[in-house]
Amino acid sequence: MAEVKHEETAKNGRPRFAQHFAKCRKKGFYRFVDHAQMRLTQREVTVAEVRQIMREGFHEKKKDEWKEAYSEWNYAFRGKTIDGRAIRIAVAVKAPDLLIITVIDLSKKNVH
Repeated sequence: MAEVKHEETAKNGRPRFAQHFAKCRKKGFYRFVDHAQMRLTQREVTVAEVRQIMREGFHEKKKDEWKEAYSEWNYAFRGKTIDGRAIRIAVAVKAPDLLIITVIDLSKKNVH
């Protein structure tokens, strides 16, 4: 799987991915890794809810993380489901789409 090449980087070293993300989000170009699939079941979040948050949610920049083990950034997106649950989704940029890494239900107790 090829990595998306970013010609520009922000001052903090994060690649600028807004255009690529917007394209993927608009066209639904994202895939779920096995870990995310497991978390969907455990946290009772549906694929439809993830799609809704990917379309309508917002980039939660303060929760972005560099993952040394994978040499890539994970970006955090947050939104609410129709029933009002706050959900955070971690994604990584991989050409030609986005990978859904994990899904967190923030309305549950003991969430980090």
